[in-house]
Amino acid sequence: FLTTSHTLHIATDGGADKSIGSLGFVFSDSHLNRFCHSWGQAAGNKPDSFRTEVCAALAALKFIQLYYEYWSTLTNVLDIITAPIIIHTDSESMIRKLKKMMAYPGAPASMVMDADYDVLHALYQQIHWFPTKPDFKWVPSHQDDDTDDISTLTIAAQLNIHADELATTGLHNLFPSPFVP
Repeated sequence: FLTTSHTLHIATDGGADKSIGSLGFVFSDSHLNRFCHSWGQAAGNKPDSFRTEVCAALAALKFIQLYYEYWSTLTNVLDIITAPIIIHTDSESMIRKLKKMMAYPGAPASMVMDADYDVLHALYQQIHWFPTKPDFKWVPSHQDDDTDDISTLTIAAQLNIHADELATTGLHNLFPSPFVP
């Protein structure tokens, strides 16, 4: 799926509650055929909403890298990733920060003191691993609140709902991050 001309749609979402941070992501083609999804724990002590959103995007892109490297080892073929990748996220602030980091060479260094610099910079570096950078697109969150039939919504909205459900599953199943002095 990575070496075709077919677009890979990835929806990511994060969730935060008290001292638990979760993430969810789902992969799909343009026909809404979902073939991979996961949820997990966001990095950091007392993760907030922004941090969990960044961790979700980072986890999805890192998953692609690990999958690609594993598949290349199995097949002894190093095909170039040609599939256009679109990351659908409901975090406008993450998209804004990433655009600034991409546009200004000194921006990543000027953000070192930001609270979530570690995961934001890791995401920035992960994006640069790809031969063609993934495209981040904003999608309004919780569109399922306004309809009983989510099949009438866009692919991006339906995938965002699925990613939100996965992040919520994480919130219900994960333990709080232990405090390390």
